Amino acid sequence: MPKSKEKPWQYTFTTVLAGVTLLLVIGYFMQSFIEIRKVKPVTVALERLAKPDQKPVTGSERTVP
Repeated sequence: MPKSKEKPWQYTFTTVLAGVTLLLVIGYFMQSFIEIRKVKPVTVALERLAKPDQKPVTGSERTVP
């Protein structure tokens, strides 16, 4: 059986779509990395270790007026 010829626009569209998806994923991780660096997680962790007697407030412990 002869191999069916694929349309070139399908290949181009798929390649462009994969490239855009890859750029969006890379952008998401870069933005996430930048935001985490702003928070300085090591400093926050050291502050929490220095004051272990404080309990964090979770959603179930909040009182509703």
